[in-house]
Amino acid sequence: MRIYLSKIMENEFCLPTKASFYDIIVDISKEQFLKHLPFYFYQILYPLYQGKKKYRVQNLFFPQVALSISPLLLHTNQAAITLHLLLEAWLYLSNPIKSTDQTTFSQIKLESLNQEQQKAVHLIKGPVCLLAPAGSGKTKTLVNRIYHLLNKGVSANHILVLVFNRKALQEIQQRVTEKITAPMEIYTFHSFGHRLLKENTNWEFFQEDPEELSNVLLEQAVLKTNKLIYKENQDPLKEYRKMLSKVKNSLLEKEEMIFEQNHRSVDFYPIWQQYLKLWKEEKLYDFDDMLYLTLELLLQNGILRRTLQHQYEYILVDEFQDLNEVQLWLLKILAFPQNNLFVVGDDDQMIYGFRGASIEPILNFAKEFPQGQTLALKVNYRSPRKLVYHANLLIEHNLKRTSKTMQAFQQDQGILQVRVAKDWHQELLAIEKWLEHHNQTETVILYRYQEYGIFLRLYLESIGYHFQESKQHPSILKKVHLLLKFLLKDQDIKEEYRNLFSIPQNVTTKDQLWNYLPKEYLKVREQLKKKDMTFRVLCLQLKISSEFFYDSQEIGEELFHLLSEYINMYGGVKKYFYHRPENATKEALFQLKTIHKTKGNEYDYVCYFHMNLKMDTTTLEEERRVSYVAVTRTKKELLITVQKKDCQLFAEYLQNKKYEMKTTADIEKENQDYKEEMSMLNNQIQLLQKDQWAIKKRTNFVIAEQAETYYEKRQQLLKKKTEKRSNVEQLLFMGNEELQARKLLHQDSDDIINI
Repeated sequence: MRIYLSKIMENEFCLPTKASFYDIIVDISKEQFLKHLPFYFYQILYPLYQGKKKYRVQNLFFPQVALSISPLLLHTNQAAITLHLLLEAWLYLSNPIKSTDQTTFSQIKLESLNQEQQKAVHLIKGPVCLLAPAGSGKTKTLVNRIYHLLNKGVSANHILVLVFNRKALQEIQQRVTEKITAPMEIYTFHSFGHRLLKENTNWEFFQEDPEELSNVLLEQAVLKTNKLIYKENQDPLKEYRKMLSKVKNSLLEKEEMIFEQNHRSVDFYPIWQQYLKLWKEEKLYDFDDMLYLTLELLLQNGILRRTLQHQYEYILVDEFQDLNEVQLWLLKILAFPQNNLFVVGDDDQMIYGFRGASIEPILNFAKEFPQGQTLALKVNYRSPRKLVYHANLLIEHNLKRTSKTMQAFQQDQGILQVRVAKDWHQELLAIEKWLEHHNQTETVILYRYQEYGIFLRLYLESIGYHFQESKQHPSILKKVHLLLKFLLKDQDIKEEYRNLFSIPQNVTTKDQLWNYLPKEYLKVREQLKKKDMTFRVLCLQLKISSEFFYDSQEIGEELFHLLSEYINMYGGVKKYFYHRPENATKEALFQLKTIHKTKGNEYDYVCYFHMNLKMDTTTLEEERRVSYVAVTRTKKELLITVQKKDCQLFAEYLQNKKYEMKTTADIEKENQDYKEEMSMLNNQIQLLQKDQWAIKKRTNFVIAEQAETYYEKRQQLLKKKTEKRSNVEQLLFMGNEELQARKLLHQDSDDIINI
């Protein structure tokens, strides 16, 4: 069958599927061909290639060579890059090289899979996006897809697996090597890029102080076009560094490289050009540079790009929702032209927006890959029924998401506890009480921001828990205690005081020390002996800033505020000082983690500390996703602590929108009706089951065909009644959850409440 491109109308064309041979005639100008190339590729050539049809393309007017693409197009015209790649794909598929390197493996037995998982495993041709909600077995599905590809004769070195972090890498490697002896190509994006750079460039990885390398080059680039204003306790490069990170990770267009600083608009594009020039003179790259430089390499080196595209016939990607623009472009390039791309992700778990990740690639997957398919896993194997139900309630408030609802595999209801607190102190008391029963290795306390974790650790240390020292959780409490000890007690000068106040070695006596320190210290010492004062007043009088207690400016003022709140719980710094125990008495077996750090993990017992609303309308949907990730880590029991003033997200997690227009009395009446209906259905089902047993007994004494027909009808009726009972039971469950939520939200209790 002949297909003339000049006769094709995009809105009318339908590729005939029954022809034995297809002759594609390119009888249009180059300009017309390039204008409609995406349509020609995805609607004609690609389906024929994937369907293994016999075809020929005539009158090609482009040379079949690997193209070199300018990396500047990443920031000026990304559509041109896509067109280049499509043209290269068209030329390649016009005369495709079939892979002959296939290895025969002994058949690998696949694990037990549900219906949705089986479909995802066996659909191996073309682009596939698998939506995998929390606890739905995404890693199991991905690993079994690898097994299935090998069973189909695909060579191990023709499969590339790319994952988001090392934890996922180790998990997949461990599971794959249990059944496969052949070496598999499984990498994080960064380790894959690092390998390509080592093998194909003369650039070197800079490990000594990667951040300093970037700062030095950036400062030089800025000074070539702008002036830097240096002020005490301020970083003049802070905004420039943020923009540099966005350019590298989000591939900002030239027009987007603008930011405000000191009430003036700064055009970053000329600075970026200078930075690139200096960077390429040094030929050093750090961790953040790794992927951007790899992307440049693949664009410029057409031969390498075509070699990799030919080698990696099948690409599998984990945590697709967390990829930024650089990673997405790397995928797009490597997958062309076969596009046998299998991505696993969940837009509801996209929580790395600050790194340039976006839910758009999942939402627009069908647009980016017109021949692609989107599948969804539905069953949550991790969490109990009650927790799955409430997680659905929360995330369904988001408007920008793919529609899907998790179903709980477990029949166990699980335990959901909530503490609606008046203040921080009540939240901390709830944590303390909860830990009395759950101080074990399968327990984790999650929080949204690093400040909350440090604050929580301060309290837990003060009630006797012992933690190992950690860079992520500096012992600020010890520094505070040392300062108060110096002010409230007569102590000889020790090395710890030298470190605290940066005292020279020649200061050896108390009198010398008081002469060395500002006069405010002596005045405050006298005041403290007469009266108590708040921590904030103490710091103001001593002229101590938040940086006195910790180094990171990123968590400065917020943590300083929490530290004040914490110490003031005792009524003042003096009361706090004399209350605090000197030595820890309990070993902390539980973990303290930010929600971002625990993604992908699961625990028996989870506490979500201080669920709050630190956001604006632009980030509300991501905040819901963060909370969704937190609550879906749970395998058995969840405690949420929240302050009454921060109840919006909390209410969304507990309450069902379907009951907004119903009064509590209405719901109670419905629930009573459901209970009566459940009782009636249970009786009917019992009678039907007895009837079936009696029919089986009678089959020896009546005509077999009549008995079987009657039995089949009763069995169908039993199935309908059982399904109806399940639906009524679910409605009763939902009504009870709503009543419990309303009761909690409208009462003032000093205790943890079970939902």
